[in-house]
Amino acid sequence: MAGSPVLSGLSIVFLIWAAVLLAIAVSLGYATLMVHRIVNRARALDTEDWLTPLFEVSDRLALDEPPRLLRSEDAKMPFACGVFHATIVLPAECDSWSLDRRRAVLLHELAHVRRHDLVGHTLGR
Repeated sequence: MAGSPVLSGLSIVFLIWAAVLLAIAVSLGYATLMVHRIVNRARALDTEDWLTPLFEVSDRLALDEPPRLLRSEDAKMPFACGVFHATIVLPAECDSWSLDRRRAVLLHELAHVRRHDLVGHTLGR
């Protein structure tokens, strides 16, 4: 057909690249909004039975300061978040955990904070 624009191979590659980039940006934006929603609806875990192991494990890992510790009805599993101000979010069932399990979960999540995995995870998404 005369006069019909034909996409070059380079144009097709660029369009595919742009579509993938847009999908990644939308996915990252959605995930960020969901994490903000969970964090904003969560409640502080500031009882002695949580603060004591938090401070112990933070000291063990030589963290400058322990992160904020939250409990959320919306969280299905523990996770760490926050690039500049680290936060650990625990599921509601954490109230029934033994002291050993609390320490193990805190050690795992605080190790992410210590290694700055939160920055890499955010950039890697």
